[in-house]
Amino acid sequence: MKKKNRRFLLVLTSVVGVASILSQPVVAEQARKTQEMDNRTLLTIPYEDREDLLRVMRKNLTSLGEMIDAMAEDDFKTIEKVADKMSFNEKKGQGLARRGNPGFTAMGVQFHAVDAIAIKKAAEAKNRNGTLRAMSRMVSSCVACHESFKVIEWPNNKIYKRPAPSPLVLPPGVTIRD
Repeated sequence: MKKKNRRFLLVLTSVVGVASILSQPVVAEQARKTQEMDNRTLLTIPYEDREDLLRVMRKNLTSLGEMIDAMAEDDFKTIEKVADKMSFNEKKGQGLARRGNPGFTAMGVQFHAVDAIAIKKAAEAKNRNGTLRAMSRMVSSCVACHESFKVIEWPNNKIYKRPAPSPLVLPPGVTIRD
């Protein structure tokens, strides 16, 4: 019985090994096709800017998670505080504008100047449903931006020069805080 098990394992291991070797060109081809189907706009920004932008987006996700945790406890003060930190300020405005793409800048303004403020105002009013709806709109802004733009181009991950800043257009009533 032990010999049969060993033979079976040897045959199975061989089949899996051969299959993985043969499938590598197929996987590479699928990756190439996926790249071709990706119609998102590439933000042609320097590598350092890409890394900074990705860091900021990860922090935004962490902040959104903090707000969701606080919502589970009806801790509106924490939600208000976190949303305020995420809201629009001069540094965020400069960061968005220097990416050089007006569409990207507009989506960033939507996220920081509209969505974050809507969350803050709903939390100030202790409006549970309003806060949740505002958080949902913020997530929708994230999804819309990620469906529209990408910051990394593979396989060669080209290096770009910093583009000219794009105009910073704020919605009516939105002010830049210090």
